Amino acid sequence: MARARIGLVGCGAMGRRHIAGYAELRRLEHANIEVVGLCDLDENAAEELAEETRVLTGSRPRVFRSIATMAESIDGLVGIDITTDIKSHHRVAIECLDRGLYVQVEKPLAITMRAATLMARAARRNERALIVADNFRRDPMNRLARALIDDGAIGAPHMCIDISARGGDRVVGSAWRHDRLSGGVTLDLGIHAASILRYLLGDVESVVGITRLLRPVRRRPDDGRELGRRRARGQITATADDALWALLRFKSGAIGQWCLNAGAAGLPLRQRIIHGERGSLVVSADATGRAPRLDLLSGRSITDDALLEYAPSYRLDSVAARAFERDRSTSYSLSAVEVDRKLLALVLHEFGDVIAGNRLPEVGVDDGRRDVALVLAVSESAILSGYVSLDQVEDGSVDAHQRDHDADLGLIEVLSIE
Repeated sequence: MARARIGLVGCGAMGRRHIAGYAELRRLEHANIEVVGLCDLDENAAEELAEETRVLTGSRPRVFRSIATMAESIDGLVGIDITTDIKSHHRVAIECLDRGLYVQVEKPLAITMRAATLMARAARRNERALIVADNFRRDPMNRLARALIDDGAIGAPHMCIDISARGGDRVVGSAWRHDRLSGGVTLDLGIHAASILRYLLGDVESVVGITRLLRPVRRRPDDGRELGRRRARGQITATADDALWALLRFKSGAIGQWCLNAGAAGLPLRQRIIHGERGSLVVSADATGRAPRLDLLSGRSITDDALLEYAPSYRLDSVAARAFERDRSTSYSLSAVEVDRKLLALVLHEFGDVIAGNRLPEVGVDDGRRDVALVLAVSESAILSGYVSLDQVEDGSVDAHQRDHDADLGLIEVLSIE
């Protein structure tokens, strides 16, 4: 199998996860890419990840401190996988696109709509695909849930509830998530729910909501570790909102209630349920492997393999079926680390397929923009104290929440997709 030669930019925690996904893709014997270069301003981090790649795959990528040097030094380089911090996504992506490279970027696509628009323009200008690495859409349980909805198991959806309440007063993953100008918790975590809600129920027309900073002081974990790297214990001062509550109006007419509370104390809560004309569907938390549950108007409750009767269109592609050992999987039991690398293997395989011209991206730049717009619309609505349309957020006519971010990035003119 011909393999597309790609580089990875960003050798922190997310970069390490992508390399684990690449190693898994090789283990599945479906590798259609080859990671030949790693790039990071921190050369030590890049060297560490290069060695980790060698241990996992038997091949050591070359290490660079600049995209320009990597692109000019590696023959046949055709794509870049971006796993840098959110604030730099647009700068890195645009440089790579302008060099004629295909680009995959971790979600969220960008920190503001102006940044996302610049990325979209660069992709169109250079006639290159810009893909968002959306791992949770590849979760077989979300694929099954989508098939159940599409095949009419619950009838036309008219209501959904999506709630995530957990976190307490601890730092959520990394300290930068609590910095407002770095995007904040609501964007970095909320983008997952936004993507899956749109995947299951279609585009959102308008949003009304509120946001809050519940935990202005966050405690670092007692073990003194953050994403696998040693660092000091103590506290941080948070400046980014860590909770949102929103009412969504979908273009289909369905209504959604969305709550993300990353500062909730006590009992954690995770729930995603969709109600339709003929029943309801409980969708398990992403990447947990728990089967959905279908409850019909008749009172019958259905789960596990019995769901397949109501989802005749459900079938995983060959790579996903190999990863999860069934083409019509209704549950799985794997560790979080195992699931993560399998889902990222599927993301990376799609990148290779897009480069080869075998398919269009599932989540391209336009879908990526709409996911970002949905999260940002809640913050914009909170400022305006009323409904805002997703079109207003996408075209930049509603942008009060984003202005200081854009000023920080040096993006001060109002842009729109041409």
